[in-house]
Parts: sequence; C-alpha cells; structure tokens
Amino acid sequence: MRVIVLWADPKSPNLGSQMIAEGISTFLRDHSISSDIQFISHNQLQDICRARWYSIKGISRIRKYLKSCDLVIDMGDGDSFTSQYGMNRFLKLSALRIIVRLNSKKIILGPQSIGVFTGIKSMIARFSLYGVSAVVVRDSESMKALALIYNGPSAIATDTSWGIKSTVLKGNRKRMCLINLNGLFFSLDEPIRRKAFQKSLQNLALVLVQRNYIFDFMYHVATNTGADNDRLWETYITNEFSESKIFSPENFVEARRILGEYEFSVGSRYHFCLNSLQAGTPCIPISYGTKFDSIYQNIPNINDWGTEISIGDWEGMIDKYSTLDLRENSEMQLKLLQEFANLYTTICVSE
Repeated sequence: MRVIVLWADPKSPNLGSQMIAEGISTFLRDHSISSDIQFISHNQLQDICRARWYSIKGISRIRKYLKSCDLVIDMGDGDSFTSQYGMNRFLKLSALRIIVRLNSKKIILGPQSIGVFTGIKSMIARFSLYGVSAVVVRDSESMKALALIYNGPSAIATDTSWGIKSTVLKGNRKRMCLINLNGLFFSLDEPIRRKAFQKSLQNLALVLVQRNYIFDFMYHVATNTGADNDRLWETYITNEFSESKIFSPENFVEARRILGEYEFSVGSRYHFCLNSLQAGTPCIPISYGTKFDSIYQNIPNINDWGTEISIGDWEGMIDKYSTLDLRENSEMQLKLLQEFANLYTTICVSE
C-alpha cells in the first residue's frame, strides 16, 4: 500500500511537524499490511502551489504521482483546518486539497482541529471537502464545526503523536520548570495581547521563584524563516530572565530527553505539550485555540494567551497540572487513537 502524507516532514525545523510525521508513520505501520509512506512537506506543497502548476509537464507529473498512490492523508498545515491563522493560509489549504482530491484515489483528513467557518469561508471549506473519503477531528467542538460543512464518514480521535512510544526517564526530577514560548505570540500584530502574555510570563516567574523553582526555556520551532519562529522571544528572555537557560533541540527525541529532567513544563505550542506528556513531564497548556482541548481529554482547558494570567491563576494551575497522574490521560488518548484506526481500516478496505 502506497500512502502520501501531506503537511508533515520528519526533517522539519518544526518539532511538531516531526512528531506528526513520526506519529502517522507509526500509525500506518501498526494498522496497514504494508505501507510505502511518502511525505510532501510544507515547502514542497508551497512549490506545487507557486510554480509547478504553471507547467503542463509539471501538471502531468504531479497527477501521475498522485494517481499512483492508494491513499493521501492530509494532516493540515499546522494540524488544523481553520481560518484562524489568516485568509491566505486558509485558501492555500483549501486549494491544495481540491487539487489533490481531484487527482488521487482516496483522501482522508488525519486527526486535526477544524473550524469555525462563516460566510464565504464556510462555502469554500465545504467545497474543499467534497469527495473526501473521511475526516478525523481531535475534539468535540471541531466535530460540531465539521457537521456544518461535511456529511461524510467522520470520527473524533486524537493526535497520531500519541502512538509514538513514550520515553519516560527514571529517577528523581529536579525542582525545575521548562517553559515553551510560541513565536507567533510575539510576531502577530496584536501588541495588547502580546503585552498581556508578557505580563502573564512575569507573573509565572514570580510564582516559580516564590516556590523555589528554577525555570528555563525551550524553542519548539527554532530555524523557520518568517513569523513562526520561537527565537523571536530570545532578546526578551535574555533581558528579562538572564539566569535562565534556553534550549534549542534539533529533534523531538532530544527535546524529550531535556523535558525528562524537569518536574513540570508550561507549553504554548500544542505539540510541545504532547511531547512533554509523553516524556512523563506534566504540562500546563496555554491555549490559543480549540486544538488545545484534546491535550488532556478529561480536563477542560479554558486559558487563552490573549488574557493575562494572574499570580493566583498560575498558583492554581501549577497545583492542578503538575501533580496529575498522566497514565489515565495517556490510556484515554490511545483509546481515541483506535477510533481513527477503525475508520481508517473501513475506508481502506472499501471500494
């Protein structure tokens, strides 16, 4: 069985994209008789969109390549299909999906967050999903949004990264906290929200110092060009928290090794949070959308990075999240991943 996976790259500078690639690879190995997995990364898809489709020879080559595969799995650019990140990104996702759908045998949307769409965006989203074999979402709110634009096979599952083998380190963890800061928080042209997050970070530092915690920082996306780069926080971190270390791991495995030394973490990127939990390190998720709702399936997440988190709120969240037994959540995530497996098997054996 030959499978193309869109929007994932095992060599990406984005550790989340690495985790998506490893997660879907693990999933396909576990649930397919045999799989020849080909990844088409973000940059390659950009190349298709910008240049190759202006060449007749290029069009023919791409169509032949897509039709030679048994299945295409669309993981979403940033594992979500939404207009939350701007109209350009939304139109790119929709257009490329239509191109792929028209030239492939089957296409499935892998577990991701979806919606909410209104007006013309709803019409575009609906059209881009027409003819898709199945759609898998990671939370109930995404399922509600999906129901308004798609009536084909669907399921609520969870991120395929949960299928990656956990790497929990043995031994006592140090009284330390590891913090991940999302470069998008810094680069988005929303100074009021950015200042609110900076104030939240200062409040967190005060609480950690009061509780005798050392705290350091980790980049989850460190070498991207443009706005989506956690290094945009570097000057601020260096000036405000000069005694803290800043880690920039090359891959998610190295990130897990570092995370395993900390008592708990604070994550503003979705896959940083997942990586922390899979390293056995409790994580406080700082949300910027519904995609964070699936991190702890049995605990509602109500935080938003645009609102200042007070000292009292931080104290409550540290008490709540840093002492969680992660085994129950992990077992629940794996059961949800089985929902994707059930739907995947049904679609793959259908004519």
